[in-house]
Amino acid sequence: LGHTSRIAAAAWLPWVMLALESLYQRAQWRWISLGAIFLALQLFAGEPQMNCYTAMVAGAYGLFSLLLREEQERRWRFAAAAMMMGVCGLLLSAIQLLPEQELLQHGERARISYDYFAGYSMPPRQVLALIFPFFFGGAVLRDFSLAIIIGVVVGTYSSIFIASPIVLWWTRARGESTSTLRKEITQKPTAANPLAR
Repeated sequence: LGHTSRIAAAAWLPWVMLALESLYQRAQWRWISLGAIFLALQLFAGEPQMNCYTAMVAGAYGLFSLLLREEQERRWRFAAAAMMMGVCGLLLSAIQLLPEQELLQHGERARISYDYFAGYSMPPRQVLALIFPFFFGGAVLRDFSLAIIIGVVVGTYSSIFIASPIVLWWTRARGESTSTLRKEITQKPTAANPLAR
């Protein structure tokens, strides 16, 4: 197996999300400490890219919970508990992060200039090729691009069809009927639910 550290780091993302959801439901020290341990173990796996993905997903979920979910009295308690979980996770993993930061200053990549990094970024003139992959030709990559496009479309639809029954199950598990869910989705926008149509 390749990329073992990436797999080991990605395996902690669902556990971090479970800790965040449990903190939203009820801010308890148990979930703060477990979430901090989950974050520290993900940082110990040594894959910064997965840590960045976890930060983005958890940050988006945290913003969603703070801005769009009901039960306003829980929001600030959730924000404080989530921040405490993140800080404790960083402190637990500091035993590895601090020496790692020092070693990064002595590595080969520390001497690479910004121009070198920017040389491999996508220039604005190629955005058209990102939206329309075959605009400038590219017959050699046609089969590969077709497979990628089909994968994205199938993945999107399968995610929708997998998530829909989970939302219905979750609504019923909370003791609400599906008509309540339908009302939440179709009601007029309010301050509590600005995404409703």
